[in-house]
Amino acid sequence: MVILDADEQIVAMVRRHWFAMLRVTLGSILVALLPLILWAVFRMINVIPELSLRTEEMMLFFYVIFLIFVWMFYFLEWTDYYLDVWLVTNKRVIDIEQKGLFRREIISLHHDRIQDVTVITSGVIATLLNFGKVHVQTAGERRKIILHDAPDPEEVKRMILSRVPPHRYMSM
Repeated sequence: MVILDADEQIVAMVRRHWFAMLRVTLGSILVALLPLILWAVFRMINVIPELSLRTEEMMLFFYVIFLIFVWMFYFLEWTDYYLDVWLVTNKRVIDIEQKGLFRREIISLHHDRIQDVTVITSGVIATLLNFGKVHVQTAGERRKIILHDAPDPEEVKRMILSRVPPHRYMSM
């Protein structure tokens, strides 16, 4: 849980683009259906002989166990997708990154520490659907936070940079 200062307000909440979860969903469906497709193909070309009812029941049992593991993987990926969030407040950028079910990493960068914000959009789909990576680099600490698959990354960059105060360098 993130505790905000009394005068701090959330300006934006940024989650990963929906396409990131679509890839995982389609991949999980394909993995879940692959044994059935292979079974049907092997039965059509007579690679698999007629099996007893007991053997088919055992195969169905193991397929259900396999589906449970696919579902657990999908649930973990969905949880990671849903709980990863960036909060942009009027004072700082907060990166909340879920790592598994029971580990969360929260990084907070004050706007006056931000030195650079970089956007990387690579690939045809990312360009067409307008999502990419947003890197925020801080001054001094050499820390960087990255939001993967950010929707409209140029807007996120503009939103962050509009709150960064102009840096004043002392001349000697």
